[in-house]
Amino acid sequence: MDKDFLKEKIAFYKLWLTFLVTMDASTMAWFFNNANKIHILKVIITIVVIVALTIFILILIKKTRKHIKLIIGE
Repeated sequence: MDKDFLKEKIAFYKLWLTFLVTMDASTMAWFFNNANKIHILKVIITIVVIVALTIFILILIKKTRKHIKLIIGE
């Protein structure tokens, strides 16, 4: 693959990683501030969202590392 294309892809992944980490942290902060005040259904939904965001973050990190290894390996 072209190095420039891989670099653009890494930059795109870094942008999404920034958004996802921000959303994950803010969702956790909201959850811990309001855990006693919200209904059990919202607690479950919030936990599912936090887990999903964390999984997406880990997937994105893995993809970024793969592309970095491709650039270094060339």
